[in-house]
Amino acid sequence: MPRWKKWLTTSRLIPLLTILGAGLAVVLSLINVIRLDTSDEIIIALLALVAVDALNERLNVFEKIEARLNHLSSDQGLRGRYAMQNPVEQATDASEICLCAIHGTSAIFPYVNFYANRLRKGCNIRILLLHPESSAVEQINLRSQHSQTKQHIFSTLETLKNLASTQSAGKCEVRLMNTSMPFAMFAVDLGKKSGLMNVEYYSYKVAIDDRPHVLLTASECPYWFTYYQQQFEKIWSDSVIWVPQD
Repeated sequence: MPRWKKWLTTSRLIPLLTILGAGLAVVLSLINVIRLDTSDEIIIALLALVAVDALNERLNVFEKIEARLNHLSSDQGLRGRYAMQNPVEQATDASEICLCAIHGTSAIFPYVNFYANRLRKGCNIRILLLHPESSAVEQINLRSQHSQTKQHIFSTLETLKNLASTQSAGKCEVRLMNTSMPFAMFAVDLGKKSGLMNVEYYSYKVAIDDRPHVLLTASECPYWFTYYQQQFEKIWSDSVIWVPQD
């Protein structure tokens, strides 16, 4: 939109017309076209000042809105998995890692050594998976491109046995939920201002790399960050503690 058209709005046009009217009245008075006494001149001057102040206030508000729109973080938009950072990049210095998923194979198997290393350095890890005997397993099979959800969960749990038994300063806890969620989540330092999370939304018969993802940070998107943080904590408290079996 051309800049001059931005001035053709009620919020800007009325103060402008007031200023122009006051200026015109002063000019006509100076060339003796109209006669103004002192009180009239004071009133006109005050109206002009009020109009200038109102126009300046509106300009400041619009400039602030425009500046915020121009500097929206691209991290807050939906993206494909290929555009997201992997767990190693997100959690290199994490003191806590939280993972919520159906079976979590893509977020766990490639990074087992990384998680073990973080545990040794004092990082705490909480992992939420769907219970392999949950009635939700069959529903997930129907909406997925495969029918091996239960096998994937058991495979992940088998891998987590070694991780949970790692001798370390940190602790690895695993819980099983009885209901599936419409999203998966990988989060780092939920209780800190530096916290961040990658939220992945499940879709109907869509390849894993084509699912929508969003990166939320505690500093830039506090409302939705807190929302998903609370969701995780509610699921965690309602889930069953998993105890590795020999």
